[in-house]
Amino acid sequence: MSRTSHLARYATAGLAALSGLGLAACQPTVPPPPPPPVATACTSSSPAITCNQLPVDGLQRKIYYHVSSQPAPAGGRPLVLWFHGDGGSGNVNLASLYAQTDPDGAVVVQLDGPNNIASLGRGSTAWSFRMDGGAPDDVHFTKTVIDDVLVGSLIPGAGVNPQRVYAMGSSRGGFMVDTLLVDARTAGSLAAVVSLSGNFYCEDGDAVCNARVNGTGFSSKAAVMHIHGDADGAVPPPAHLPSPVTKTISWPWPLGQFAYANGCSGDFPYTSQLSPSMSGKPTYLYTGAGNCGVDHRLVLIQGGGHGVSGWEAYSWNFAKTKVVA
Repeated sequence: MSRTSHLARYATAGLAALSGLGLAACQPTVPPPPPPPVATACTSSSPAITCNQLPVDGLQRKIYYHVSSQPAPAGGRPLVLWFHGDGGSGNVNLASLYAQTDPDGAVVVQLDGPNNIASLGRGSTAWSFRMDGGAPDDVHFTKTVIDDVLVGSLIPGAGVNPQRVYAMGSSRGGFMVDTLLVDARTAGSLAAVVSLSGNFYCEDGDAVCNARVNGTGFSSKAAVMHIHGDADGAVPPPAHLPSPVTKTISWPWPLGQFAYANGCSGDFPYTSQLSPSMSGKPTYLYTGAGNCGVDHRLVLIQGGGHGVSGWEAYSWNFAKTKVVA
């Protein structure tokens, strides 16, 4: 017998012996994922909402949530994330929003901005749009909230459907929902977003954000709707109403970019006048044109200012039919 045959025989015998010891199929062990942060109760201003706080990036962050009393739909409850504006708080009773989301069994989570953490010295400035990990990392905070809600550790028993996660925000909170669509960490988590009187920009010096903007950052498959007062003096609207209102709006920022990245032309032709109106003023809808693979909408309120009222029903009806692609 050749030396090679002897070696093969010894190797086979050795594997058999190891197998008898239960070691033949021994594989490197993969450590389990770390447990989610431990949430602790805090106080809220209304019995309609519950407060939880959790450690994120060395800070105690708060959320306030409302769970519909309706049974969970098949597949789990929809999840709506709400982002307030500068000087605001998640600690508010959004009764007019709950009136729309409750019949569908939804969970509304109202994130509390870093303007409410005194040690950060942000004054009334709420959300940070940084994508480079700079503090406060509000995208990481949001991702942590989404993940912990989905695994059931942050809102026990909520039973959320991961395909039906939505974000809505007003003013700086509206900027935040667009940030979540551009940031690679959260872009794939959302089915639809609604920005009220918001916009999008990169924070100064954020090279990660700039790279996303100049790369594939606007290619999110989530549906996007922006609602703006045509006469907003605080956050300039992406477009003013054309004359006549039935004309096409060309490349409203940032909607034009989101639309173009998903097969649209970037132009938004007139679609309809909405009824009921918002803010008690004539309200007009423009939608992305061309071979659009995603629903993009621009709503302009004629003579409307920075605050928008009556947006809840239209926004929820827009969002709730969407699922994560």
